[in-house]
Amino acid sequence: MKPRPKPLVGLVLGLLLGLVIVGLLWQLGVAPPDRFILFGVVAVSIALVELIVTQTLKRGKKRFVTVMIIAGVFGGVALTGIPETFLDAGTISNGCSLQATSGDQTVKPTDTSAFAPLDTTPTGTISWESSTDKVLTNWHSGLGMYIGGVALPLWTAERANSEQAQSWSSTEQVADYLKKIEDQTGLQLRGTYHVYGYIHADEGNCDMAGYIRVNAENPFATPLIIALWVAGALLFVITVSIAMAVRRSIRDSKSYAEQAALASSATATPGAEGSAAAEQTEPVGAFTEPKAEPQAEPVAETQVMPSATTEVLPTTTAEPAQPDDPAPASGTDGETKAP
Repeated sequence: MKPRPKPLVGLVLGLLLGLVIVGLLWQLGVAPPDRFILFGVVAVSIALVELIVTQTLKRGKKRFVTVMIIAGVFGGVALTGIPETFLDAGTISNGCSLQATSGDQTVKPTDTSAFAPLDTTPTGTISWESSTDKVLTNWHSGLGMYIGGVALPLWTAERANSEQAQSWSSTEQVADYLKKIEDQTGLQLRGTYHVYGYIHADEGNCDMAGYIRVNAENPFATPLIIALWVAGALLFVITVSIAMAVRRSIRDSKSYAEQAALASSATATPGAEGSAAAEQTEPVGAFTEPKAEPQAEPVAETQVMPSATTEVLPTTTAEPAQPDDPAPASGTDGETKAP
């Protein structure tokens, strides 16, 4: 029995869980899905889940190292986004100006940052004013947002600006823009956005970028937020279940190895004890001589030997042999005769 770590499963679960966490941070208005937030959270999530569902390097070491390298690559990409998230504020080109007001907050793009955006609500309004130092004609303009450092266009238009205007202003309903996004994507969005806009004209360009936050009404305000909570909870339960199964397999593997070792030791012990007992009962050494194995007695040739105690060889040929202790002889009449 061997342990069963799950390094590749850890990669998939860590990636999905990281994306869910980024989505919740984004939709709840905690942080925008900038490069540092997106790739950094995913890298940490992959590494942590990988450790949780692996727990041992006895098997799958190469796959574990490969997954950790992938997490390291995500972490390296995240580091390139530090200036965007922590050091840079919004931007606007020279010769162009933009100012926006929401509620009692009035800001320029350069006044906003990832953690200090322009705040509004799904039912709120944003009033804005913009201008250019010179007349711009034959516009090619657009509006979009950044996700993970990648620009995603949401709206584009062309305009000749035949009226030679140099300033513009308007009041926009936030709900109208949210409705347009919902019609295009099918999602009701909230949260913090890193938005950008541009005007490219024959006379020059105006580019701007800033941060705006559409605050969610509550932590479960939209179907998207609810789905993210459910997905996060489900991934958490799956991760814990797999971690427990891996821990059980490691424990069973150790128990099996210990039982095998005990069985091997028990098999070797009787022979050792018997050998020791033999050494104690039949010692062979300098002070005792080994016992000789009993030998079978040879079978002697059949021969009748004279008995020295019962018979004496005759001394002469004419004299019969006499016993050593003659017994009194009795005659036929019962009288004793002299020898």
